[in-house]
Amino acid sequence: MKKRILSFVLALVMAVSLLPVSVLAAEDAPAVQVEYRPRDPDVKVIGTYQVDEDTTWDVQLVTVDSTKYNYIQTLNSTKTGVISTEKHKVGDLVPGKFVTSHYKGSETYESGIRLYDQMKDHLNLTVADALESTATKTCFYNFQIAGGPKKEKVREICGLLIIQWTAGEFVPPDKTKLQEAIENAPTADSGKYYTTGDTFNGKTTNPKGFWAEYQTKLKYAKRTNTNTKVTQEKIDNDVAKLQAAIANLIPTTQVNPTILHETLRIMHSSGFYEDATKYTPNTWAPFDAARTAAQALLDGLFDENGNATAANTAERQSEIDAAAAALTEAEKNLYGTYTVERNKETIERINTFLAEVIALADTVKQSDYTAESWAKFAAALTAARNAKAPVLTDTKADDASVAAYKKVYEDLYQQFYCGLTPVGEITVSLTYLDPEKARQGNGAGSRAGAAQQVTLSDDYSLYAAVDSLKNKPDRFIIWPNAKIFINGVYVTECYISQDSHSGNHDWRSDTVSKNLRLHPGDTVVVDLNLDPQTENQPTIYDSSAYLWQYIDSIKTSQFVQSNGLEVKAGEPFTLTIQQAKAALGRSRAVEAGANMTLFISDMAEAPADNHPTTKQITQNEKAVITDADGSASVTLYREGWYLIAAYDLRKDEKGNIDSNGDGKCPSRAGKYYSANSGAAIWVHVNTPDDLSAVKNTLQSQLDEAYAAYAEDYFRPAVWSELKSAYDTGTAAIKAATTSGEASDAQQTAIETIRKLQNDTTAENKQNLTTFRTELNKLPDDASLLSAGVKSTVDKLIACYEGMSDYQRSQLTGVEQTKYNSIKAFADTHETFPEDKAFKLTVNVVGDTDEVTAALNDMTKYLREHPATQDRGSGGRHDNPIQTEPFCVFTAAIPDSTEVTTAAAWTKVRFVSSIDYAAYFQTRAANGTFTVDGAKWSISNENLQFTTDGLGYTVNGGLTVTIGGEAYEIKSITYQGIDPGSIKSERMIAYDDTEYLGKNKDYINMRFEDAVQKFTMPYNDVTVTVTWGPVSESMNATRTAALSRLQTLYNSLGDKAKAAYDTGVKAIQAAATAAEVDKAYQSAVVAMKKAADNYGKVQVIVENTTFTSDLWPDGEEYWDGELVNEWIDLNADSTMMGCIVAALEKNGFTQTGAENGYIASIEGLSQMDGGEQSGWMGTLNDWFTNFGFKEFTVENGSLSNGDVIRIMYSRKGLGADLGGTWGNSDTTLAALDIQGGKLASAFTPGEAGGLYEYTLTIEGESADLRLTPTASNKNFLTKIFLNEKVTDRAEGSSFYKRTESIPVKAGDTIYVGCGVRAWPSMNNQEGNTQENDGTWYVLRVVNANAGADYVTGLISQLPEAAAVTYASYQKIAEAAAAARSALDALSKDEQAKVSNLAKLEKVEAAIKGFRAIDDVRAQIDALPDAGKVTLAERDAVKAAQDAYDALSAEQKEYLTFAQVAKVTALAKRIAELEAAPIKSVEALIDAIGEVTLDSKSAIDEARKAYDKLTAAQQARVSNYATLTAAETTYAKLVQDKADQDAADAVIAKIDAIGTVTLDSKSAIDEARKAYDKLTAEQQARVSNYATLTAAETTYAKLVQDKTDQDAADAVIAKINAIGTVTLKSKKAIDAARKAYDGLTDAQKALVPASVVKTLTDAETAYSNLPPRHSSDDTADSTKPAQSSRTGDTGVLVWVIALPVALLAAAFVLKRKEREA
Repeated sequence: MKKRILSFVLALVMAVSLLPVSVLAAEDAPAVQVEYRPRDPDVKVIGTYQVDEDTTWDVQLVTVDSTKYNYIQTLNSTKTGVISTEKHKVGDLVPGKFVTSHYKGSETYESGIRLYDQMKDHLNLTVADALESTATKTCFYNFQIAGGPKKEKVREICGLLIIQWTAGEFVPPDKTKLQEAIENAPTADSGKYYTTGDTFNGKTTNPKGFWAEYQTKLKYAKRTNTNTKVTQEKIDNDVAKLQAAIANLIPTTQVNPTILHETLRIMHSSGFYEDATKYTPNTWAPFDAARTAAQALLDGLFDENGNATAANTAERQSEIDAAAAALTEAEKNLYGTYTVERNKETIERINTFLAEVIALADTVKQSDYTAESWAKFAAALTAARNAKAPVLTDTKADDASVAAYKKVYEDLYQQFYCGLTPVGEITVSLTYLDPEKARQGNGAGSRAGAAQQVTLSDDYSLYAAVDSLKNKPDRFIIWPNAKIFINGVYVTECYISQDSHSGNHDWRSDTVSKNLRLHPGDTVVVDLNLDPQTENQPTIYDSSAYLWQYIDSIKTSQFVQSNGLEVKAGEPFTLTIQQAKAALGRSRAVEAGANMTLFISDMAEAPADNHPTTKQITQNEKAVITDADGSASVTLYREGWYLIAAYDLRKDEKGNIDSNGDGKCPSRAGKYYSANSGAAIWVHVNTPDDLSAVKNTLQSQLDEAYAAYAEDYFRPAVWSELKSAYDTGTAAIKAATTSGEASDAQQTAIETIRKLQNDTTAENKQNLTTFRTELNKLPDDASLLSAGVKSTVDKLIACYEGMSDYQRSQLTGVEQTKYNSIKAFADTHETFPEDKAFKLTVNVVGDTDEVTAALNDMTKYLREHPATQDRGSGGRHDNPIQTEPFCVFTAAIPDSTEVTTAAAWTKVRFVSSIDYAAYFQTRAANGTFTVDGAKWSISNENLQFTTDGLGYTVNGGLTVTIGGEAYEIKSITYQGIDPGSIKSERMIAYDDTEYLGKNKDYINMRFEDAVQKFTMPYNDVTVTVTWGPVSESMNATRTAALSRLQTLYNSLGDKAKAAYDTGVKAIQAAATAAEVDKAYQSAVVAMKKAADNYGKVQVIVENTTFTSDLWPDGEEYWDGELVNEWIDLNADSTMMGCIVAALEKNGFTQTGAENGYIASIEGLSQMDGGEQSGWMGTLNDWFTNFGFKEFTVENGSLSNGDVIRIMYSRKGLGADLGGTWGNSDTTLAALDIQGGKLASAFTPGEAGGLYEYTLTIEGESADLRLTPTASNKNFLTKIFLNEKVTDRAEGSSFYKRTESIPVKAGDTIYVGCGVRAWPSMNNQEGNTQENDGTWYVLRVVNANAGADYVTGLISQLPEAAAVTYASYQKIAEAAAAARSALDALSKDEQAKVSNLAKLEKVEAAIKGFRAIDDVRAQIDALPDAGKVTLAERDAVKAAQDAYDALSAEQKEYLTFAQVAKVTALAKRIAELEAAPIKSVEALIDAIGEVTLDSKSAIDEARKAYDKLTAAQQARVSNYATLTAAETTYAKLVQDKADQDAADAVIAKIDAIGTVTLDSKSAIDEARKAYDKLTAEQQARVSNYATLTAAETTYAKLVQDKTDQDAADAVIAKINAIGTVTLKSKKAIDAARKAYDGLTDAQKALVPASVVKTLTDAETAYSNLPPRHSSDDTADSTKPAQSSRTGDTGVLVWVIALPVALLAAAFVLKRKEREA
């Protein structure tokens, strides 16, 4: 081919050489040269030139207007290249052989004509009428060059370039007007104009000065006048610019207002001079008066058009200057309320700190220090003691008094810490720590670790103490990064400066460390730790938080245990850490050092020098971290000394600061764990008491690590290596002679095992991921494989062949089958078929044919004319990029190239955003862009930006107008591809102008969802972009706005009539939705103002977090609801004002509202409930991101019905109230709906998602009230009707959660939460929100007329056959939504749904795939067969049953491992079930012949049998043997028991012996024992007769003795009668009675002689003479008075005595009367 090209070129050269010389002659260069420099769009491809069968060149065309230009400068870009009439080969040197600029008539021009004449008939022109018949055509070769000057080489031949010069003669530019303007230009000497300090002229400003600007324009005009190559356009422009510059000059006949204007501009340019509350009243009033007067003076100098008035004369210049000077002086005298507050704050801090420093100073002794240093210190101390806080006057005089008070404090601080010089030798304790390095994880604190005593003499500085350490870091690492703690006090800061970067004291430099002198016995901690970082400054160079943000987080820590702790190797010991606040003025209360991570040094011989704590301590392969009590259990194994350090490695919960002082960025302290110093302790590890116990523990830990994965998880070689490591470790532990050796052996083995396990896990994951990635790139139908995927197939096969058995077991049957078919295809096709190109089609359609044609014309133009942005990659200016073409498929092959076909798996992009595609065209057109003859235009009337980092998000949008009507994209639909595989992304364009008021430095313009990306499937893809009139949505917007305005008017009454009418007209006249919203909002404000009716807000004040059970002892606050009040609004109402009004109305107090922050309510103050406690507030359940004063009636952020809730937060800065800082959870926790019903239960979903619901109403319309509750109330929720609004606009479609929403069937409600553009506590500068909000879309449907809606939902579902295992979960959501919507309809409406069968089929397909996942989940949840127990039997059976229920096709979706697992589990369960059965049978057989010794064997068998399930028990074959054995054994036991019982009784009977009266107990005991026996046992008593005989004998003995005793008693009575007298009767009668009472047997024992004595006595007594009554003296013989006589006597006395007493009483009474 190259030979042919060369031959062709040589022929051309020869032909040219034969031409006559006159033809080659060229005109001289023209004196006036006007050069045309075409841009990229000016160069058009009009055809091709076929060089040979393999090579085709593009033919390009540039047209030059010969009447305007006589020179051309051609492009030097890739496609147009350089120009030459000579043909060169690639690689030829071409110095001087090419030109990029030539003139009409030059030699180059003439040679171009000749080449065109030779080439014209060989060109294939494809653009009709591209060449003008009257134009002169020249032709050139395009090629690119490479190399430096004089060494240029041809790099690439590009094609042909035709330059056609239009007919007509060149007309040289006319400079007459330019020359006149230059000649008449004013000079400085004329004195007509001000030449300095002239930046304002009444109309405009010029920072350079108008005279300087004029001089510049004059210079340019003169340069143009002498330039022979300028265009007429350039000349005319310079004339106009010069004349405009002259017109802007300030005549000296007028005042020069610049100084007054600039002074006023400065006083207005900053918000500092707009808020009177920022200054004291006595300084603001004169300033404001001076500014007002100055402004009035300036305004009087010019009319509304900026022209000088009659009052504007030079004579008033002194007046102007004086006004400016007066305003400047008044500004200097302003005294800020911020300074007032700062002075108060400074005094408060000094009062706190000074007392503590004085207390510290009192701890030192004069004898320890030099006299000179003590004198200075004592003077500072005396001054401090005598100092009194100044009384502030709120004037500038305060500055000096505060400074003096501050100096007293700083002098004492300086003298105490840096002035006192010890004498002699001192010892200090120095701990040197590095939490920052530990936190970073690179070296784990390797720079620090010393904890030792340091002796100092001569040089007592902190620097010297640290310098004495060995192995210390470089001083540039220590200083200035170190934080210094001395005796528990943080001394790195001076404290008085507001931030840690200002003030006169740099307390971190090495100079200060050299000056900071230590005291005898000091305990010093040097802590290498960066300052805590703030939330809104992410880099370490400018992000250090202010000291006051983290001052309460500055803490020192120490171990409770003493340094040099003695412990035993291998035995756990406890370390406990305590911590306390270290900053001055803070409580030193000790608290637990929780959540601190422990580090350890290498072993040391002694506790000395610096031994960096380089490694985290781990137990069971986990880091050791202290618990809530600050304690941690540690076990060390190797004997020796170790330094253990503790660091708090938790990530800071960063605070934020009000850096602008405007209250818009609320200050908060955060939790800065990084401000904790850490702690260190030396530990001495000694030999263990029981080495074997230590080794057993280590071995069990090794066993656990070894058993983490089964053997089949590994490749055989890896398993062999792993097992070898285990065996080696086990042997080494066993052989170890010290705990250290055993621990080292264990650690070595575990490290090897874990590495092999982790490497295998990584390999398994990687290979499976690679396999599936490559497999998914290929079609399910292997016959579709083509050359383009050959490399993918090769990679897939190589991956599979390299997989281990375990990895292959993780494949599903579906994957294996697909792979097999691909492998089979590859095996039978050495060469794959050519790639098939699948079609990519774009359809752009409108609502009419004419609109469709116009839209396609617009799309074609934007596609062919992409705009050039302002910058290129990386924001560079030197190579600006073009926007991607609109509505075009592009593919990276290799660059972004337009494609209409693509092979499968090609990455394809489609730009669908008109805003992105036409952004720069509308910018260049200053609003509306179109082209000649077009029936379309694109305008920026609705284009809006919202700031997004260092750029903007483009909102609103460009408006496309066709035939006078605005159009917008209604939908973009794809056919031939799963919609779920299409990903939308934002596009970024570079704009470094101030277009539409943007900041030119914020160059990144972000267009959300501007491009769709997908991977080409194995079929054609069509995208349809459907446009429709904006009026469709505009009319709805306008109608909604008018309806809401009418509702408001009805509530306000006739006072609002005029404002209402004006609003209606404005809404009806609005051309865009944005204009409608603006008109609506303006009307609302005007109507409320006219009616003076702004409604009410509800104010609730409550404390539900710091309740009485949490109050400290002795403290009493309040809890519960304090206020619930409705407050009337007025034009000046603010959220803060309403809160104060509600409190005052109920008689409650507050502090701080006047300063914009409520510090206390009714005595409950911030910090009372803890470090993070204080008052927070929500507006309509949202934690406001600005101060309460910022929410006003005036700005529309506060309105009727709003709910203000002020709550006390105890922890988490509102986390306990539902507002969490720093997270991105933009979901709703709940959505309550009144007036309608969701068809399916509400679920929050995931943050950033979009969730659709059907909302049913009864009838065609309803009034709804939605109450959304955010999961994180720091994010704002909004409700919109029929419009999804992502910017901050809140037009007529916006509804607050307190408002009623009128809806009709077919409406759509959008509920959003946490959209990034909306205000949020978590969305300020440096926002790191992970999503752009969560949306919930509610489609309103009439439950009695919603069949069509549900039919539409079902129709959007894919056919059941298209539901795949990969896609079913996404489809399931849509199917569930359709089902829920269907169920919500009435029965009659449900019957009208025509495609219910489709839904049911889709649901059936989903159910089938869901069953697969259910089975997979069940199997995966089970342990491996080797670890399963009978406790999992039911779960295994359930999984087996579920698996068996799957079809063969469903089972293919399980991995081989899962199938094998469920099979193995079932088998193992059967084995486990069978094992106890066999065991029980063996135990029964082992019983053998039953004897009394068989109990344990029988019991063991029975116990094992009872543990079996009923099913297992039924399978025990010899159970009867067990029961028989139990029966036999029971009988044997009973027999033995009976005999034993009988033998015991027999023994007792035998023990009776000869029966005597003493035998009773023996007989009774034998009888009692016998009676207790069972009948069976009694029958076994062989000597029972002996018992009965003994009982009989004993009874007889007892009876005999009883009879004898009775007889003896009677005998005694008879014998006692003696001589019978009259007194013997009783004795005789008693004897007789006793005798008569004897039994016959007993009487027989009374001798007859005795009986006779009785009878004789009776006879003798009866014969005695009777007693005489006169015989009173012989008492002994007087017979007793009869009982009757005695009784009568008593009776007489009983009667007579009362009668006598009565008679006596009667007589006495009568005598009393007579007396």
